Amino acid sequence: MKTSKMTAIGVVAWILCAGLVSPGSAAEFYCHPGYEAKCIESDQNVEKLGEWWQPKLFTHNDDISSIRSGGQDWMVFSDANFRGYALHVARRDLPTLVGNYEGGLNWWAGDWNDRISSMKRL
Repeated sequence: MKTSKMTAIGVVAWILCAGLVSPGSAAEFYCHPGYEAKCIESDQNVEKLGEWWQPKLFTHNDDISSIRSGGQDWMVFSDANFRGYALHVARRDLPTLVGNYEGGLNWWAGDWNDRISSMKRL
């Protein structure tokens, strides 16, 4: 390998490790399990999904059933304005929220399916 090519690779690795470039792409939130019917693609905080309008004039409050994190760290909440129960997505993909009781939920309170009302990128 030429020295200039090795230097370029080293610079790119340094930039990524230093956090100067955000890893991953926008996270995708789906209305159905198994990553079906994408309802939101975002790389920014959404305080109120009930006010997040799509081109066909739908909101997606309490409508998310699966998540692809895009390599980003997210926290999703059961209530608007980042309140209520919280689920730390932690850069992982969740093919279904059915039966997911993380973040303090339990069988009598219900699972995370169709429960997300706000989301915050960490």
